[in-house]
Amino acid sequence: AIRTKVADFIMKLLPAASDQNPEPAEWLRLQPAPLEADAYVEATVAECLQALSCGSAKQKRQAAGALAMRDADEILSARERITGLLDDPKVCMVALRALAKMGSEAASAIPHIAKLLNSNDVFVREAAIWTLTQIGSAAIEALAACARDDPDHNVASQARKALDWIFDQELL
Repeated sequence: AIRTKVADFIMKLLPAASDQNPEPAEWLRLQPAPLEADAYVEATVAECLQALSCGSAKQKRQAAGALAMRDADEILSARERITGLLDDPKVCMVALRALAKMGSEAASAIPHIAKLLNSNDVFVREAAIWTLTQIGSAAIEALAACARDDPDHNVASQARKALDWIFDQELL
């Protein structure tokens, strides 16, 4: 509520005499770019699984992204196929999102996700930490190893924060 009031107040301010960047005469609203997953949003889980099995890397990303947008119960049948995508650097980030959506039901993927904690790509390691965090207490061992051993201070710090979050959730 306070943000709305502040925004309204700011919009009512008159430009300063020395304003070098006046308000535009007309505002253009940009249309949002389509999501890669949009190609499979209306597809059935079976159609997404088909794309995960034999589609191109782009189709696999699209299908995994569409699955990541669905309810966890709806995509559990795809767990093993999605886990298999973790070995593909072109698809692993989207596969991690889909596994994270499954929460503790993705615990069987922990050994595969833990391998990504050794990736040279910091973003892949951080995405793996996030996914392990969503899985929860079953991932504590992998997160603890990352917190202890990761050469990047920021990644190790993220793993420690993930452990703190999991422990806090266990106490609730």
